[in-house]
Amino acid sequence: MKTKLGVSAVLVAAGVYILAIVGNYTAILLAAGYIFLVEDNDWLKKSALKAVATMLFFSFLLSVLGLVPDVVKWIGTCFTVISLDVSTYAFTSFWSLITQAIEIFRTCLFLALAFKALNQASITVPFVDELINKHFTE
Repeated sequence: MKTKLGVSAVLVAAGVYILAIVGNYTAILLAAGYIFLVEDNDWLKKSALKAVATMLFFSFLLSVLGLVPDVVKWIGTCFTVISLDVSTYAFTSFWSLITQAIEIFRTCLFLALAFKALNQASITVPFVDELINKHFTE
């Protein structure tokens, strides 16, 4: 099926997932906004919504996880003020490995979603799919 721009819907959906890899909120919101306002293809709308929702989920997760090293560093600074030498370097380095692993997983997931979109298929992302199925009516 073609979009109103003349491009196939599967290519547009894959493009939206690629925009999510880049992490440019403006571009993905403009693309999703165009899809929701202009296009009639429900699968394409659901794919755009899934891309935005998955991107927001990972952004929220990484933001929350990013608070943990900040809190640990703050506690370390408090101990330094009272002349206790506490090193937080090992913990923050370990935590950095965790967040980098999540970022690698996110990139691989969006690549897989983009390739699946080329066949008008999808991969289940449990939390995101539950929200979409609950709140999105076709």
